[in-house]
Amino acid sequence: MKEGYVSPRRQHRPNARHHVRDTMKKPLTREEKQLQTRELLIDSARTVFSRDGYHAARLEVIATEAGFTKGAVYSNFSGKPELFLAVIDANLDISLDNPDMTVVNAYHGRYPLPPETQKLIDTAQGFALATLEFTAAAARDSELRPQITARLSRQLDSYTRDAAKSRSDDDPLTAEELGFFLSALEQGTSIHILAGGIPVDHSAYTEVVERITRRA
Repeated sequence: MKEGYVSPRRQHRPNARHHVRDTMKKPLTREEKQLQTRELLIDSARTVFSRDGYHAARLEVIATEAGFTKGAVYSNFSGKPELFLAVIDANLDISLDNPDMTVVNAYHGRYPLPPETQKLIDTAQGFALATLEFTAAAARDSELRPQITARLSRQLDSYTRDAAKSRSDDDPLTAEELGFFLSALEQGTSIHILAGGIPVDHSAYTEVVERITRRA
């Protein structure tokens, strides 16, 4: 065999070590691992809070269902209240990107969701009930009250933006006032739905919303 000769078979053979390096996933950084753990805990917490309620939910169960020990919860959150607030924040991020995704619309099956957000709507009613529990407790807690108020303000801002888009210039009510009453209408209607005692007609609900936001 001549010196320097490389057989055709070897010419086309990929370097094994180079191939392994190319196909191996880049290891996660410490920050990325912590973020991943946090997201898994939030997802698990949403399910457990929705199923068991705020007061009955146990951090051990949340951690186990996420594939971790209870220590992972305390490495990312100070306790159950902070974890619950993190779930609220995650839900707000999704719902503000999908403004029609509400308990009312979920109840009537009027809003088809992509698969990645379907799980949220599947647990919407259970988590809404847990939120009522948490809100009642937070209202009596001087440290938690500002936290829940901040989330409510963020939600109110979205209603105000919606009201501003359809509000007429001569409307005596400001966009902020319209946004407040739109929020009150939806939250009050949601409570009736969650209580299960009074059926809600979706077309009537929509008509009332339109009357508020499209006043002549």
